[in-house]
Amino acid sequence: MSTEMALWAQLVALKALMDEDRKDFEALRKRVDKLDREHGGLVTRDGLPYSPAFLAFWDAYACPRRRNKPAAWREWRRLRLDHDANHLLAIGALAAYKLTEQWQTGFQPEPARWLKSEPWLDEPTVSPPAGQSQNDDWVPRTAAKRGPQ
Repeated sequence: MSTEMALWAQLVALKALMDEDRKDFEALRKRVDKLDREHGGLVTRDGLPYSPAFLAFWDAYACPRRRNKPAAWREWRRLRLDHDANHLLAIGALAAYKLTEQWQTGFQPEPARWLKSEPWLDEPTVSPPAGQSQNDDWVPRTAAKRGPQ
């Protein structure tokens, strides 16, 4: 009988510790939410700040489908875009993608999906500015860099 009582006492103590941890977790969650509201979306759910490079990307991705910032942040970290100058490739590819016919006609994927496809590794397809056709003297920058073929 004493072994059962000892086990029961340990279970009661363990439950009390779990309740305290749950209260601590809820308090931490409220603190993170408060920080996020105070800093205008500059803090992740973990309470850590987003990187300045990611925030620059997020600001540049202004479109109606810009949502799910945490998923985009996870993808950003998975691709390690804060290292070296990788973020410049992503932001530059975004600027080029915004000039494509897809973007102009309303096909704008969510940021996380766009990052996951790693479009900066592709050759961009740039449309001519409004009012010009491909037959005019307009040449995309990527073709101009390569020179005549």
